Parts: sequence; structure tokens; C-alpha cells
Amino acid sequence: MKKAEEYVHQLESSGILMNQQMTFPEYAEQLCKFQDIVCRMIAGSDYHDKMHVDEATFIMESAARKNGVRSDQRVHNGIQTMKRLEKELAVTMSGIQGERDVSRTLKYLNRAKTQIFRNVYLTDGQDETELDAVVLTDAGIILLEIKKVKTDIVFAEDGRMMRNGDVCYEKIPLGLKMKIKRRLLQKYLEDAVAEKNLDIPVHVDSLIVLSAPRGTYIHVKDNYRKEKYCFRTELNKRIESYLGRDYYKAEQLEQLGSILSELASNAKRFELELNYNDVRMSIAEALAIIQNNAPGTLENADENCSSAVNPVNKEPDVSNSQNPKLKSTRRYYIAASVACTLLCCASAFVRMSLRHT
Repeated sequence: MKKAEEYVHQLESSGILMNQQMTFPEYAEQLCKFQDIVCRMIAGSDYHDKMHVDEATFIMESAARKNGVRSDQRVHNGIQTMKRLEKELAVTMSGIQGERDVSRTLKYLNRAKTQIFRNVYLTDGQDETELDAVVLTDAGIILLEIKKVKTDIVFAEDGRMMRNGDVCYEKIPLGLKMKIKRRLLQKYLEDAVAEKNLDIPVHVDSLIVLSAPRGTYIHVKDNYRKEKYCFRTELNKRIESYLGRDYYKAEQLEQLGSILSELASNAKRFELELNYNDVRMSIAEALAIIQNNAPGTLENADENCSSAVNPVNKEPDVSNSQNPKLKSTRRYYIAASVACTLLCCASAFVRMSLRHT
């Protein structure tokens, strides 16, 4: 019988998600590895390389029902933890994949004197944010907020970005988030320019980039009307034709590029929202209960042996010889069998007699 602590040790021995602080790229990488370990543990011999946590959750829940422990509170908690992990993966990997797609698109950008800075972390001590990308051109500065989308989008009147018409995964409305991003970047650049005694005007524009799978048609309904957006396929044209409020000379571009490079080198290490010690224990407890109640386990084998030695509420044996109908039926078959045997013997005797004559 395997204990929950053994499953926890198996998860911890991988060294994955053992720190509560890390950068976003580090977190995304480790989250994928954690998914793989959990899927292997749950699926066993049914595991395959493309298995995701939603499939492992289905296997786990099916096994719980089959083994009669789905109503156990610890099993329920473990399944709910798997579903939270599924959502966390969906949100995290959506962001990572969207950024990767946009990075590939920007490689084909055809605008001279353009610099791109990725994953820029900013804070003023009160608010903090991470900019997916900052594009520095000779006409101004554009910050990019990248959103991976697969379904129709609605920008609600309060600034929230709604997926599937009514689903919003973000704690802060996107409209408010964009204001915070512009303000923090504007203030940082103004302060840096002033500190270096540079004569450079600063104005920050922004653009929400919707990154959709190739060939997918996405309808956007904009009830907010306060933020500019475009699809990833339109991004390069938007940047190439961008005309901001300013015009930067070569020396100013170099100075701003140096400031942004220094800023981009400060990678944000953030506190993980999920407590993965609790996640490991919750999954481990559920697995221990499910697998230790599976048919054929030692515990169930003991129960089966006990039932065989001490049968409870055993049904009466309908083949009992006290049943008169069965008695008469048995006599009939015995008599018929004897008659057939005698006939066969008589036939054989007659054949032998004929040969001798």
C-alpha cells in the first residue's frame, strides 16, 4: 500500500517548483515539467508524450469512481487541485505561446532604426507590471501587450477583455492594466532622462496585439473604445507606418536604447500564486486513496478472503436435494443415461454375433 508521503517525495525529488519566487519564463518552463511528472504518476502505463493535465484529471476521476472513492473529501480536493492546475497551465502557456508567435513575427519587421526589448519589469513601489515588449522607433515608443486568443473577443465597457462572451481570467481589467503600464514606463523614462541630464522628449503609446492560430477567424467587439489593438498578422505594418509625437535623432535613439536595455536586464521574480507544497500534498492524498482501493490491492484482497471464510447473508442454494422438482428431474436424466448405455451394449453384442456366424 503506497502512502501519500511517498507520492509527495516522488514529486519533490524532481526539484520542480520548489521555489516560491521565479521569473515568468522560468515558471512557464517548470510548470510544463511539473505537468509531465504528474501525468506520468497518474496515468502509469497509459501515459503518452502528448498527455496534458486535463487528460490525467479524467483518468484520476474515472479511477476514483471505479474504485468507489469519488465521494471521499480528500479525493474531491485532489481532483479540484488538478483542475486549478489545468487552468493555471492554460493561462500561463497562452501568454508564453502568444509572445513566441509575436517574436517570430517581429523578426520580419522592416523599419530602420528600430529596437525591441522584451519582458520589461517596472515598479514604482506601489504598482508593478511586466511589459511583454517595448518597441523603440525614431518616431516614438510603443509598448505591446500580447494576448493569445482562440475565440471571439469582447472589450467590455469597464475595460475587461471577455473570452467566449463572458469569461475573464484577469484580476485587473485590461483597460486599467494598460493605463498602469503606460504610466509606469513614461515615469521611468522621464526620470532616467532627467537623471542623465538628457534633452529627450518622452511619450509612450501602446498597442494590444491579439495573437490567434493561423487560419482562425476572430471577431472583436469593442465596447471600451479607449485602447488601440490589432492582430499579430497586422503588427509589422502598424509599426512600420507608426507616426508618434516625437522624432528621435540617432544619438537620442542610442541613449533611450541604453536606458531600456538596462531596464530589460532586471528580470522580474514574482511570488507564485499557487502554493505548490499544498498542490503536491493534495494530489498525493487523492492518489493514495484511489490506488489503495483499486481491485486487487492487498487491502481489498484481505476483505475478499474474510468474506469467503465468513460469508454474510448467503443466498439459499437452489440446487439443494430437498427440492422435489429437481429430485424428479435428476432421476429422469439418470434413467435415460442408463437406457442409452444398455442399448449401445446390446447393439455391439448383436454385431459381434453376426460376424461369428
